[in-house]
Amino acid sequence: MYLRGMTPCVIPPKMEKQMIYGQLNNGELDWLKNERFRMALSYIREKRQCFPPCGEYEIDGRHVYAMIQAYDTKEEEECGWEGHRKYIDLHYIVSGEETVLVTELPIENEGYDDTIDLLRGSAQASVKLPMRSDCFAVFFPNDFHKAKCHLNGVHGIRKILIKIEL
Repeated sequence: MYLRGMTPCVIPPKMEKQMIYGQLNNGELDWLKNERFRMALSYIREKRQCFPPCGEYEIDGRHVYAMIQAYDTKEEEECGWEGHRKYIDLHYIVSGEETVLVTELPIENEGYDDTIDLLRGSAQASVKLPMRSDCFAVFFPNDFHKAKCHLNGVHGIRKILIKIEL
């Protein structure tokens, strides 16, 4: 895992080559050479100042698209675990704060829906990421995650979630 410029948290060694976590203003993702990641970062840098209405926006067709979200955080028990096989998730917090729980694999697999690239299940968190304004996290197919959880109580979240096709 890539963690710099953020509040430290315990990172299990077996996850080190998976998730990426940091702050966008620190240039944490500028080293990525992948064109789809560059499109995603450009979109975030452009849209974070003038947050668009909630919905889906294509950046490069369905290869790279954004999901603009606004919601209130919930108790961990009310949030669902998820994973993906076809897309990488790039979560960027425009405002508010939440916790995202992460682990490598689900303990119980509740099934995969190929039409929406969604694996549901239950798991034990290996890492709890504090996500605040300007924080991002990149989740790869091995990163089973649970977003929208409280961090220091209920918060209104404005998020840009980019889906990047593998």
